[in-house]
Amino acid sequence: TYLQSNDILVSCTGGTMGVESFVNPSEMYVNKATKSLVVNKSGVYESASVYDVTGKTVMNIKLTNASNVDLSKLTTGVYILVTNDNKIIKFML
Repeated sequence: TYLQSNDILVSCTGGTMGVESFVNPSEMYVNKATKSLVVNKSGVYESASVYDVTGKTVMNIKLTNASNVDLSKLTTGVYILVTNDNKIIKFML
């Protein structure tokens, strides 16, 4: 079960509730027009994983010195990117 506001996502799984933070868009965001992940602040995040709506890992990304990461190999759909420190970006392609 999920409850979402503008800044946090609250999830409840198996009776345990957690609060997850979203990535600040000034640090990193998904550009749907170019199908790329734009990293504005290099060194803030080391890595990230992209999951599809079933929870399957579809991409692992090293963010060291990355400024743009190509996401064009992903098919049209809804995805969740989770950084190494558990901040998230939800996006559609």
